[in-house]
Amino acid sequence: MIRLAEGPLAPQFWQLAEQWGIFGTKLYAQGRIYGLSGGPLEVWLLLAGERPVGALSRLGGVFCLAGGRAAPAQGPTQRPIQAPAQGLPQAQLQELARFLPLVGGRCLEGPLPAVQQLAALLGGRLEQSWVLQAGRPPLGQLCPPAEEGAQPRRAGRLAPLCQLHQLATPGFPTGEGADAWLVDASWRQRHGFSDFYLLDGETGPVSTAGILFKGASRGILGAVATHPAHRGRGYGARVTAYALAQASAQGLEPWLCTANDLLEGFYRPLGFAPAGRWGRLWLPESQQNGE
Repeated sequence: MIRLAEGPLAPQFWQLAEQWGIFGTKLYAQGRIYGLSGGPLEVWLLLAGERPVGALSRLGGVFCLAGGRAAPAQGPTQRPIQAPAQGLPQAQLQELARFLPLVGGRCLEGPLPAVQQLAALLGGRLEQSWVLQAGRPPLGQLCPPAEEGAQPRRAGRLAPLCQLHQLATPGFPTGEGADAWLVDASWRQRHGFSDFYLLDGETGPVSTAGILFKGASRGILGAVATHPAHRGRGYGARVTAYALAQASAQGLEPWLCTANDLLEGFYRPLGFAPAGRWGRLWLPESQQNGE
């Protein structure tokens, strides 16, 4: 069954969300920012009988899926890794495949095994890349003092950050879309739901990174960008390390999803290690409008 996470189901969502990996953390953060229903966000629980096995959100045409069982321990120390959930029960996947076209949306993001299974049922275009986990190393190791030059800082006004993304990030919104992004991002930072950081060069901001989502125990980093004219000088690594240190200072274990596989090499020297795969399914056009 798929039921809105409201009324008596809401406490179960808050209790279980972060057990469902990085996408559970994203849903948890979305719920804190926008509320579980009655606003721009809708959140549903996926039920096996009366037992929640996952959750689904819809925000701005994007579905986010979390759920399933945790991945086994990995790595030489065999410590438990809180990887994204691996798969969902077949009955819930079949129901999701019927449900998603009814409620519309452009795409669905979530743990790769479940997204792959939905792609087989629904069609559409599938993208995938790494989920990375950083842990909590000493803050001095994450962001040592620079010998010279400007230090990363928490962004005040976000307009310069928006302009930097427009130059550096393919597909970043412009015009009214950029205005909407600024209103949302400024509200989130002002209320402590997100944090955005900048590194300044001689003529203005050259690189940026942020903590986009804060859960009860994890922080999801992202929105990393460097001005095209200033790449290859270590600015992106420095501001990302600063965001990483700020997440750890807030008691949050840093995680992120890479936009493509090549970026794992950028993040690995900062202490990140692979902890699973994530996927994005672009739904066929006939299903995006609930047809």
